[in-house]
Order: sequence, then C-alpha cells, then structure tokens
Amino acid sequence: MRAALVLAALGLTACTDTSSLTEVLPDDRLLVDFSGADASETARSSLGGWSEFYVETARTTTTVNGFIGSVLTLVDTIVRTRPSEVNRDRSRAVWGPYRDTLSAVEVRLTVQREADGSHRWWFDQWPKDQDDSAAVVVIQGTVDPGATRQASTGQFEVDYTAMGQDNPLVDHTGVFWTDYVIDFDGASAVATVTDWTSLRQPGPPIDASYDYDQVQGGEGRMDLSYSGFDPVSEQEASYALRSRWMSDGAGRGDATVSVANQGDNQSEPAYTASECWDSGFKLVWDETSWEGGQGDASACAYSEASWPE
Repeated sequence: MRAALVLAALGLTACTDTSSLTEVLPDDRLLVDFSGADASETARSSLGGWSEFYVETARTTTTVNGFIGSVLTLVDTIVRTRPSEVNRDRSRAVWGPYRDTLSAVEVRLTVQREADGSHRWWFDQWPKDQDDSAAVVVIQGTVDPGATRQASTGQFEVDYTAMGQDNPLVDHTGVFWTDYVIDFDGASAVATVTDWTSLRQPGPPIDASYDYDQVQGGEGRMDLSYSGFDPVSEQEASYALRSRWMSDGAGRGDATVSVANQGDNQSEPAYTASECWDSGFKLVWDETSWEGGQGDASACAYSEASWPE
C-alpha cells in the first residue's frame, strides 16, 4: 500500500490550501529518539558486552517507530499534494484514490474537521477490480479539539487484518493502536498490538503493550509488557520491562516476570532482573533475583530501580 500511495502522490502538485485541516495531524515528533549500536547484534549478558535490556529496548522502539513512522510518512506525503476533493468550507478533503500498476487495491485518504473542533482522518481501500462501494477502513485516527501545529493529542489504529483481506502483500494480521500526546517539550504515547501474527513466520498470536515518554532530544522512558511461555516454570508468564535512558544513551532496565500460578504469592513477581549500560550500550552492572549481581552499581546512570507497574 505504501508504494502505491507515495508514487501516486508524488505525481501531483500541491496547490489547494488545506493546511487548516492537515497541520494538526501527528508528525515525526512521535518517533522515539533512541539510536545507537545495531540492535540486530546478538545480545550478550557478560560485562562489557551489549546490554540485553538495551537491545530489547532498541528493538522495541525500532519496531514501534516502524509502525508509527510508516503511517506518518504516508499521511505527510499525501497531504502535501493536491486533494481530489475539497468541500466549500474546507472542513473535509479527500486525496486519491491511488493505485500503482502492481497494487491489488485502490486507497484513499479523507481528513474531516468536526463541529467540536476535533479532526478525523482515515484510509480506506477496495479491490482494484471493484468500485468504492466495497471500501473498508484500514487506518483511522482522531485529533482531539484544541490541537495546533505545535501541540496535540489523539489516537490512531492500523488494522492489518482488514488491510490484508484484499492485499496479498500485507504479511501481518492483528491491530496496532496508539494514543499519543505531542507538546512543546516532547512526546508520549501508549501503543498496543492485539492478535499479532506474522504470515511469514506463523506462531501463536501476541498481545503486547508499550508506553513511553521522551523529552525532545533528551532522556526517555519505555515500559513494555507481554505474555508468553516461561521455560523456567514451564507455565504462562507475564513479562514487564521498564527502561530509562539519558540523552547520551546510557540507561537502566528493570524487569519482572510473573507466573500465572504462584500459589499464595499472586501479588509478587516470580523473578526480577536489572541491568545498567553505558553510553556505548555495554553492560556495566546487572542483578537478578536468581543469580545475584555482577559489575559496578556506581556506574549506573540511574542508581535506583524503577519497576514496571
């Protein structure tokens, strides 16, 4: 879908002013600025090697940035071009439909300002051999009333299951959803995936949640939680990781594992673990509830644990 939209959009020339509609849409300030060593490297838990929790944090922020960034790129590219329809008071504009030669679907973007000052925007698609009466919404979002170019709150979701029904190039199923805040100082967001599966590497559906906030160009925090099989207890378990990092990348992660059947200790995690890494993302200290600690705790960017809730 992305190629079809971008290629078609670039063939148009922007001349109809719809900035009052589009300037409040989410932008790349939502992306987490957490770069460093290649997160595809194999994590090592030995001192001086890559911090495993750093790698988990980098992989997660890269993945979520991919979900959010792909939507932002599509929206930003399209709204810079001439809309195909604009109503008289410029409270609604439509771009498209778009389709390139090898696309199985036609896609259209609509942005609408509501009477209360909120904005709704959505992509719908339909098979190229049918008309738009077969359209289904695959991406949709809202921007709350009072939004400006500098600050806004809103939500959007991407329904990959619906998107893939008529498009064989979509290789995931499930729904990605995010609720965000953008302001003068930075951004924060909560994101979830539900019933997430890869069609290329099939496995059990995954539900996960992600929560972050970051000062623009500065320190940040990420909470990640998901459920899965725990090989130690051989039971289903809930994993939660809180990572914090400074502007130079040095940071700390604190994690808990809660097993489904813990007898009388339902409120306590079965295991805990903490790691600190330096600005080069190398492990300087760690401690687990089952093996104790190693390294120099005074080298931690954050001296105290902050456990995920």
